[in-house]
Amino acid sequence: SLTHIPGKLYPVNFPLLQNMKDLFIENERVIIECEDAKGRTQVLVLVGALNVGKMVVTFEENIRTNSEIRAPRHYTYENLTLERGELFGWFEMGSTILTFSQKGSIFPEVAINQKVSFTDILGKVL
Repeated sequence: SLTHIPGKLYPVNFPLLQNMKDLFIENERVIIECEDAKGRTQVLVLVGALNVGKMVVTFEENIRTNSEIRAPRHYTYENLTLERGELFGWFEMGSTILTFSQKGSIFPEVAINQKVSFTDILGKVL
C-alpha cells in the first residue's frame, strides 16, 4: 500500500533534528508498506524536505507531492511486484528515506550516521 501525507518541507539535517523531534511527522511523507519475498512486512518512508518537495513513485501516477493537495491519500494494490533493483521512485533532488523492517529480516551494510550515496548498498535482505 502507499499513503501520501502532505505536510511541511522543513530542512532535514542533524542540527534541526536535535531541536525538532517531530520533524519526520511534520514534513510531507510518502509511506510505502510492502512484503518481501518471504512475506515479511517492510516499510519505506520517503520524507520531503526544503528544496526537495517533489517525490515520484513509478507505480502511482496520482501522487502529487509539494502541491496544493492537503488531505492524506491512501492507495492499495493487488499483485504489484517489483523486481530486485527495479526503480520504484526518486526525489527531484535528494532527501531522506526511513526504513522499517521486521527484526532479523535485513542485515545492515552501513553504520549509524554514515553518509551514503545513490548507488551504495544499505543492507541485505535475509
